[in-house]
Amino acid sequence: WFSADQVDIDKLALELRVETASCTSTETVEVYYRLDYSDSSTYQTTQMETAITSNGVTTYKFPNDTTPTGTSFRAIKFVLDLVRGSTTTNSPDVISTTFIYRKKLPAKWGHSVEVDLNNDYAGNNAMQLRSNLVSAIESTSLVEFTFRSDSGGTRNYYVDVVSATGMEFTGMDERGTSRITVVEP
Repeated sequence: WFSADQVDIDKLALELRVETASCTSTETVEVYYRLDYSDSSTYQTTQMETAITSNGVTTYKFPNDTTPTGTSFRAIKFVLDLVRGSTTTNSPDVISTTFIYRKKLPAKWGHSVEVDLNNDYAGNNAMQLRSNLVSAIESTSLVEFTFRSDSGGTRNYYVDVVSATGMEFTGMDERGTSRITVVEP
């Protein structure tokens, strides 16, 4: 079983390339695969589209050549069935197999926000607002970011502030704007 040493991560099977030699119309290689530790009554579960009857590299796309959208898996096993014709001295050879996949990581949300420090907000003046913003930027832990207020709190994210730029007045005037970018870890 192949799990990329990360059984808990979803992956997407994209392509399998099988290089063969000594194949003919009677000496063939049939390619099967099983997904996610399935315990099937037959060893071979899903056959790729066609048996290999010629030498060289044969490429199979997942789930098939017509719809190559990929096949989701956490673990996958390939079975290559070498079929011999009536001449027992002939046999197909498998030289190599190459499996192409990608890890499907969970979606992470990022937002770019312009923070207006020109007016008082929620009882905080410009100096307090800037101080709160600097604290969020310099925080070594995640900070709560509310994308849109809603009654269920479903648009709240815990984020890192990954960049910040600012336009502000000089001297004692704390007013200005800052653009920050926040990203889920």
